[in-house]
Amino acid sequence: GTAILSKDKLIVTPDSGYRLSSLKADGHDVYVSNGELSLHEVFDKNLVAKFEKIEAAAVSEVTPSTITNTFYNSDVTQYGVTWRTQGVGEPVLLYVKADGKTADQVDFTNAVEVTAYADIVMDLYKNHAAMFGLEPGTKYYYKVGDKVTGTYSAVCSITTREEKPSKVTFFHMSDTQDEENKGAYWNAALKNAYTLYPDGAFTLNTGDIVNNGGDEQQWTDMINNTSDYTGNNVVVPVSGNHDYWGSITEGKTDCLYSHFNIDIPDGQFTDSGIYYSFDYGDIHFVILNTGDTVGSSLSSEQFDWLKKDLAATKQKWKIVALHNPLYSPGKYGTDSSYNAMALGLRKQLNPIFSQYKVDLVLNGHDHVYSQSYPITAEGTVIKNGEKSTIGDTTYYVNPQGTVHLESGTAGAQHRGAFSAGREYSAKMMPTRAGYSYYSAITVEGNMLTVNFYEVDTQTDTSTLSQSFGIIK
Repeated sequence: GTAILSKDKLIVTPDSGYRLSSLKADGHDVYVSNGELSLHEVFDKNLVAKFEKIEAAAVSEVTPSTITNTFYNSDVTQYGVTWRTQGVGEPVLLYVKADGKTADQVDFTNAVEVTAYADIVMDLYKNHAAMFGLEPGTKYYYKVGDKVTGTYSAVCSITTREEKPSKVTFFHMSDTQDEENKGAYWNAALKNAYTLYPDGAFTLNTGDIVNNGGDEQQWTDMINNTSDYTGNNVVVPVSGNHDYWGSITEGKTDCLYSHFNIDIPDGQFTDSGIYYSFDYGDIHFVILNTGDTVGSSLSSEQFDWLKKDLAATKQKWKIVALHNPLYSPGKYGTDSSYNAMALGLRKQLNPIFSQYKVDLVLNGHDHVYSQSYPITAEGTVIKNGEKSTIGDTTYYVNPQGTVHLESGTAGAQHRGAFSAGREYSAKMMPTRAGYSYYSAITVEGNMLTVNFYEVDTQTDTSTLSQSFGIIK
């Protein structure tokens, strides 16, 4: 194949019978659309292109499965798409502006064609591509598949972030692991969330998406059975212990990353998972990996990165997400047989959260609902700070500490709270069988509002169980 410079474009042309199998800039995947790459994307970087012969593959081997969509870059102007196949022919992603059309009406004849790459991970091919050069606040349709056989997925859609969104709603869900019901609980939560909040920007899942991260069938069941939402809306994934505990994953690694396409910077990709950050509107999000630990603390590399990342952001709001809780009325936050990680993380992270004024920490792992009081650098609970009640919601006003939130479980493993450790929780409740749980978090101006819902999975109805917020 050839790669030829033409003005500000790199034109990539595989030889007949070959495909572009990889294009990397300083070790990071970059993607060409319609055979071209804008050089400003990779200016001053070392480019390495690889070509492979196109092998014949049966339709069944290249039929897309397990499609996910997430933010590819840190300013969320690019969107990463992943899908799984048994074989590889010539994988591509096609996308086009909606222009008011429905999915049934969309025509992909003149769509942008992104060359996808395919890597064998967890015994299947991880096909991955990215959509870029998108207009803000615009709906696009896309589909993925194989160019040789003409085998494509159903049509999916995304709506890009507005250039300067004044109001952002996203969903916090966690511990969706549910091999028996194959994603029915998570689907119920997603359906309820996007019905009540159709403009929801994304779903942030704080880990344990499936029960056995090394079992590809569980991923297939979970994602395919929630595809109305996971293929048409962004998922922000967090590494959970069921993605990296070797006793669960049967020694497999990269379990989470195998199913999502995010441009993870150098050093932030470990066998146990990933950590990264991004901005959305006035919010800076930090995604940590509690599998990358030494003893009961984050590794020095991740901890140093965290400090630099928080020091660099100028966003008004700061939200951190990690799987293991620092404060929880569940066993991993309170039971002395299980809470070593919680104690270690408190000691390590409380001062940093305080120094850089982190507003909210999102957790999972304990499968309960818990909203902490604001917590100081020293671990002191602030119970008597200034509050303001607007409607049915009570807000902490300029809290001098960080609030920690667990949003129950959007899966089928329900748990209760322990009696110990409750002094940290302003509100708490156990989760119960037959129900799925999530929080809708809205940030607008100087107000952050959390609405926590309990969804009846049998009737598709929900109850607003708790509500609180922060004003600053």
